[in-house]
Amino acid sequence: MIDELIVKAEELNNSELLDVHRWSSYQEVNNAVDHIYEEMTQLDNFKGRPTARKRHIKVVILDLYVKWLTDPEMYVAYQRGSDAYQQGRYNKLHISKTTPLIVDDLVSLGYLEHVMGHYGRDGIHTSHYSRMRTTDRLRGLFEEQSITEDMIEKAPNTECIILRDLDENGNKFDVEYEDDNQTIQWRQDLYAYNNLLRVTHIGIPTFPEDGLPTKQRKKSKRKPRRIRINKHNKFVRRVFNNGSWDDGGRFYGGWWQGMPSEWRGRIYINGHTTVEIDYSGLHIVLLYQLEGIDYWNDVGEDPYQLDGWEQSESMRDFLKLVLLSSINSPTIESTIKAVRMEVNFNKEDYGWIQEESISIKEIVLLFMDRHSHIAHYFSSGYGVKLQSIDSRIAEHVINQLTIEGIPVLCIHDSFIVTLDKQERLHELMIDGFREIQNDHSLDPKVKGIKDIEFTAIRIPNNKIDKMTEGISNFKSVYMNEVKETLSLKSNMERYKQ
Repeated sequence: MIDELIVKAEELNNSELLDVHRWSSYQEVNNAVDHIYEEMTQLDNFKGRPTARKRHIKVVILDLYVKWLTDPEMYVAYQRGSDAYQQGRYNKLHISKTTPLIVDDLVSLGYLEHVMGHYGRDGIHTSHYSRMRTTDRLRGLFEEQSITEDMIEKAPNTECIILRDLDENGNKFDVEYEDDNQTIQWRQDLYAYNNLLRVTHIGIPTFPEDGLPTKQRKKSKRKPRRIRINKHNKFVRRVFNNGSWDDGGRFYGGWWQGMPSEWRGRIYINGHTTVEIDYSGLHIVLLYQLEGIDYWNDVGEDPYQLDGWEQSESMRDFLKLVLLSSINSPTIESTIKAVRMEVNFNKEDYGWIQEESISIKEIVLLFMDRHSHIAHYFSSGYGVKLQSIDSRIAEHVINQLTIEGIPVLCIHDSFIVTLDKQERLHELMIDGFREIQNDHSLDPKVKGIKDIEFTAIRIPNNKIDKMTEGISNFKSVYMNEVKETLSLKSNMERYKQ
């Protein structure tokens, strides 16, 4: 019996919270929702307004379907308490306490497998939210209505400007806020960018259909996830930290951000090969700039190397990890802890470090000596301020390319475009750095330009043609929205104002 409970607990740990922003405007999805709603009206004690009921049905079944596509054994966790569904900017579909009622009806109709929430007192497993997952009947309905993954996306009015803080227990939560001219502009810019991404095909033709295995935290109870290309996961948002618009602000959300670098190089945009261009040592360069020093012109050495240490790529990666962790962490103790966690997590890359008994504290002190001009930023937690700067640089690049109708994929301090747009991207990255730093003499050292002629490479069996099917039909519509939403003023004029 105990063994069965343990197995069940492990099974339930393979879950993700209900995403209340799943949506689709396709008629096929609406037909499925109407079908389920009509069946619900025949149940005893049925009540509720059709519009609200159908909205909740759509959100629940779409998220169930997405989770099933990601992992057929995954559960969707949700809360049954009425206080769990707060209304506000982070719940613009107004998903409410109606959710448990919808779930109960779906269970009664045989569309869901369900496990009620549990508060563990037996020491076998911890408390958990209620869980649900699809049955053959729900999957059969999706198949009958010819519903595909491509029909599912984020609700268009999903909040994309996120202000986040920590509670007294150190848990993150989203902060409600009043809009001002700045947040309105950020949101308009992101809506335009997301509309461009909606009509852009982004994929890896050679990517395994069942995804790639992810590394697992040592003490994690979750089933190891697999990295997948989710065609509906292109919605980008900006996240600000510490309850302040001055901290963070980076762009998150695109599936390409979680992709290993060796696979990002195989991304195709609208059927064309791509290139990734990034800044060299950006955060170190920014810190030197804060001290009035142009790093690449005045210093010019690889910021992640130490004299007398091995010059191998693996050693450089480790030294880079230590240096950046020191800038992001508030104390040297937390730096050591963060590095050790990463080493334990990435044993394939860093296993040799444990064998050689390298002192992390010693490395931090050596870097403080080498980078004495910026040593006061070490163990200061200043990294979140640097993220604010690099996010404004990224904003400059993304907005200008969006105005020009050029899709770009952002990975914080690097960007992916098709090969024929690399020179334009290179130009904007340099311009953006200088503009945000208010110094047009600076050298940001942008790398990654490929010296090859751009071609539209065709993948065997017409895979690209199939992937891009239907894009052109929608592009003109959404590009009009892009042009109407974005101000045609240059970012230079905007920042001057």
